[in-house]
Amino acid sequence: MSYERTRPTIKRKTFDINSADATGNVLVTATEGHRIRVLGMRIMATGDVAVSLYSGPADTGTLIDPPTPLAARGGYVLPSPATPDAFWHQTEKGEALTALLDAAVRCTGIVIYFETTED
Repeated sequence: MSYERTRPTIKRKTFDINSADATGNVLVTATEGHRIRVLGMRIMATGDVAVSLYSGPADTGTLIDPPTPLAARGGYVLPSPATPDAFWHQTEKGEALTALLDAAVRCTGIVIYFETTED
């Protein structure tokens, strides 16, 4: 009997957001029946802002990363783990990965992720 571990298809998505509206900042769009698992991320802000990550609609979805204050021309990096099972964040099935900004400040970056039907 052989065992082969299937590796997920790793994806990259850049983003450029600047809306203080809860509906304006989709980082990764939803896929029906799939979770988004974040393996890495870089985000930079042009001004002072706090960024929160959500599963589903920002502010009414599930908070998956509480507000992180970023200074002007600052940001953060979530380094990619050694294996995909050590992901940073995940969405609920069928929900997008979104960001909520506490001010209309331009934030750019990249998300490294994969989609899965696992629970």
